[in-house]
Amino acid sequence: MANPTLAEIGAAFNDATTMLVGGVWNTADMGGNATPILNDLQTVQTGLQQQLQQDPGQFPGITAIHVQDIVNQLNLEIEAVKEVANGTGPGAPGSGLVFGAGFDVKAINDIQRDIIDIVQGDTHLQALATAGGANGFATLPDLLNAPTPFQDNAAQTAFVAQFVADSSSLGQQAIALVGSTNTAAINTLVQHIQTFENNASTFDAQQGGVFAARFANELDLNGNNGTIANDLIHGLQTGNANLVNDAAQALAANAADFSGNNHALGSPPSPTPVPPADQPADNFAEIGAIFNDATTMMVGGIWSGNKASVLADLKVTQSDLKELIDDHSDLFQGLTGIHADVIVHQLNLEIQAVKNVGVDPTAPKEVNDIQRDIIDIVQGDANLLSMATQGGANGFAPLPDLLHAPKPFQDSADQTAFINHFIAESNSLGQEALKLVGSDDDQAINALIHEIKADVRDAQNFTFAPAQAGVFAARFDNELAKQGTNGTVADALIQALKEEDVHLVQDAAGALAANAADFAGNNMPVGGGTYNLSQTLPVTTSHMHYEHMWG
Repeated sequence: MANPTLAEIGAAFNDATTMLVGGVWNTADMGGNATPILNDLQTVQTGLQQQLQQDPGQFPGITAIHVQDIVNQLNLEIEAVKEVANGTGPGAPGSGLVFGAGFDVKAINDIQRDIIDIVQGDTHLQALATAGGANGFATLPDLLNAPTPFQDNAAQTAFVAQFVADSSSLGQQAIALVGSTNTAAINTLVQHIQTFENNASTFDAQQGGVFAARFANELDLNGNNGTIANDLIHGLQTGNANLVNDAAQALAANAADFSGNNHALGSPPSPTPVPPADQPADNFAEIGAIFNDATTMMVGGIWSGNKASVLADLKVTQSDLKELIDDHSDLFQGLTGIHADVIVHQLNLEIQAVKNVGVDPTAPKEVNDIQRDIIDIVQGDANLLSMATQGGANGFAPLPDLLHAPKPFQDSADQTAFINHFIAESNSLGQEALKLVGSDDDQAINALIHEIKADVRDAQNFTFAPAQAGVFAARFDNELAKQGTNGTVADALIQALKEEDVHLVQDAAGALAANAADFAGNNMPVGGGTYNLSQTLPVTTSHMHYEHMWG
């Protein structure tokens, strides 16, 4: 079997990126995403190592340093993912660094995004990653604000200044010595470089907390500094002037990047970030940029350092979108209006899920499902997508594709019975509404509205019953809950019946059936197979017969 291409390796990395939105979760009895994420990261690491060994010519100059840097940084990220999955202690003893609870989440975010930046910033890697129309190592949307520089203490301020000076000096000394016959001087410089990289890695680990989580990928032996320093040594020892020049340049650039993300003690204050509530939000695209900010912060998970910021983004997205709908109802007609309302309502569920992270082990799964569903709603609605991307914007930006469609949830007997009933009722309620809208049969319409409300109540009660707690509720509440798609579409159907709006009834009836089909398509009934998506409730007289099983 041929080795994977860089584009294929990048697709595995993308898979990890999308699964990491909301965070790593792992439970003994309900599964999790830790294993597939680790498999992806290890696949990327192994694939890149094979590429370096078997076809090094495709990585000219500094590109080879960048690839080795990614390979090494993945050691740190794999460690951090294992820490989160294990809950306590090191994920991989002997890895050289233990981030600690919460900070491991921050480390994942920083490393995942840095690897993306490395590929996107290297023209050779970017070309290989996107060959044939692929989207390997896909970008994440921009943050609203550049990360606030870390406030250094006195020791950190002194370290940063010395680190920048040493990075430049060692590189220049190497350039001056490479290819010379002064073996003693070269050996001495190699020792100095080794001391430099070991000291930087040790200092980073000693700081711990946010400092280590944020800068391990730049300072650690498995980060930029250690990787580049080793290439500088290799270039000196082999007399490779081109490699030495590339490594010296990279060493100085890494130091400058690291320094730029630190705030020296006693220097003027850093600019204050603009909070979400003060960001431009005059149109759907600008609101989508606030939502994007949450998406990118969520990669790796929710922790004490970003929870308030993520919640602020989601709350502002919700309030600004509701205001936009109220002020410009002409932009949100028919099915587009239903979709926009679904987003507003699903955000209630997601906000609560973010709050539950650290308490409910499946909360990261719920966050992932809702964030991605909202993106899918926008990307799948031509009107919303046009508004989200007006003027070249990228609001509600898509995440990269997963390698595999999510595995259908294996239903219990009760869940199978509920889903069959839910499909039939969703289809029947919509069909009955289409028959009755504008009929002036107030008694029948009121009876149908009563049944629609009962359907919403039944689905809500079933979803949040103790028997469904865990993955079922985390995965499907955005489709079944009153604040999810089912409840929102049902409200639109009721409104349309009351207003005798035939077109809105058609849109809502179609959306109700489509939601049931989507939900059922992600489930597997007892005994295997798939659900019958066209089933309806039996007709008794002139009206449908409804039996509420979970009232």
